[in-house]
Amino acid sequence: MNLVKINQEVQFSAEDANQLLPVIYRWTKDAHNKVEGMMNQLESISTDQPSVTTRRLEIEIDRSIINWQSKIQKIGAKPRGLWRGDFDSGEGVWCWEYPARTVQFWRGYGQSVEQSCTLSELMERDHQKLVPPAVLGHDQ
Repeated sequence: MNLVKINQEVQFSAEDANQLLPVIYRWTKDAHNKVEGMMNQLESISTDQPSVTTRRLEIEIDRSIINWQSKIQKIGAKPRGLWRGDFDSGEGVWCWEYPARTVQFWRGYGQSVEQSCTLSELMERDHQKLVPPAVLGHDQ
């Protein structure tokens, strides 16, 4: 994949997803650090009475997370939870979670996170011909 298609449905090979991860990692690290700093500020404020500062921090935390999610969606991935993203493979999804530097897992459509398999397990299935070739980016 040479071009990033903005706001379009994209199917990724593991290699395609991993090529985007340095940028996604940087976006996520920045957003994570910003949100973490604001959460620390929020936790240091007395909880006896909500204040303008508390509400301002909550709004800014929400904005930061929504902004991060929007960036992930614009490149064709799907944000899944906080600091996690899925990359559609056409047969399922490659799963990434900050602070990993590469996609770590794959799961089929309709499978839960608990049903995800590692890439080494996926490769083993491929050797046993249990994985459709398109999932790994092989020609059929």
